[in-house]
This record gives sequence, C-alpha cells and structure tokens, in this order.
Amino acid sequence: MPSISTPAGLQSAQAGGGATGSDVIGPMKEVIGQVQNQTAEFSGMLTNQTTTGQSEMAEMLKLQRAVALETMMYTAVSNLEKARTDASKGAIQNMK
Repeated sequence: MPSISTPAGLQSAQAGGGATGSDVIGPMKEVIGQVQNQTAEFSGMLTNQTTTGQSEMAEMLKLQRAVALETMMYTAVSNLEKARTDASKGAIQNMK
C-alpha cells in the first residue's frame, strides 16, 4: 500500500478513499503511535535547556497539527461506525 505524507508529517498507510471502519482502524493506530512518539519527543525538548523559544513553538505547532489529525481520524471512524450501526438497526426493524 502506498503511503502519503500528511501536513503534520505523519504517514498514512492508506492513500485511497472509501475506506470502511475496519480499513481505517489500522492506519489510525499507526497515527496514534506516531503522535505519541512526537509527544514524547516534544516533552524531551521541553526539558532541554538549549532549546530556543522559536523551536519550542515550531514543535508545539507540529504537535497541535498531529493532534488535530488524530481528532479528525477519530471523528471519521466514529461516523463510519455510527452509519454502520444505524444501517444494521434499520435492517433489523424492516425484518420485524
């Protein structure tokens, strides 16, 4: 599967649209792991005395973009799961 680079510098394992909920979970776990690594990296930078305010701000913006991407992915998966649940409920109601 080709990977695409996101604005936050995270790698998405899937380049196509139309993904189902189970197709999105794997790449989402990868992104969460990358965000956690970036958070740990940023935490290390905060304790480094040689870090300048400018680089701290750059890292903070990078982390903010990564968190925003994670939030968007979570929302997308949540909406897919809700649509799947609603469709299942509708099908069950129609059978009754």
